Amino acid sequence: MKEMCFQMIKFTFILAIIIVIMVCVCLLAKKNNEKVYNNGICTECGGDYIFSSAVHVRNCGDDYYYTCNRCGHTIKTGELMK
Repeated sequence: MKEMCFQMIKFTFILAIIIVIMVCVCLLAKKNNEKVYNNGICTECGGDYIFSSAVHVRNCGDDYYYTCNRCGHTIKTGELMK
């Protein structure tokens, strides 16, 4: 009985660690998207980013592309911005 209880605690602990790591990765990805998007202001010339296209990546998610209306600089984010 003690052995089974120990295995259950061990499994729960490992599962909790995996969940915490996944949440951290998601938060870092969101923060990176916000940094790249820069509130819609192009880092090259100061123009505005406008949505240009979206691509669905099979079994992975979607990529969204924004292009500067002045210089044509394009960025890719993993989520819709604004």
